[in-house]
Amino acid sequence: MSLVLVNLETIHMSPVRDPVRNLVYGATDQDVARVIIDGRTVVEGGKVLGMDERQIAEDLRRIGDHFIDAISSRNKEETTAEDISALSYKVWKGY
Repeated sequence: MSLVLVNLETIHMSPVRDPVRNLVYGATDQDVARVIIDGRTVVEGGKVLGMDERQIAEDLRRIGDHFIDAISSRNKEETTAEDISALSYKVWKGY
């Protein structure tokens, strides 16, 4: 069994006239106060317990970079990520 407790006193959730609509249309991860799964708290104060979110984000960035770099070698046209989806701005390389 799972239980998700949502803080209804945040900007995203206010005003609470229809909590279901607030959840569907306004709630964000910041509004989740606690998640309990099978009697074990897995989220407390909006933070996932037992996980290093910074490390996970870094791993995802590294894996994403690998896939983006491999796009051109995985299609006959050698299409790059930039050909498929151009960046909004040029990557800044510094001075």
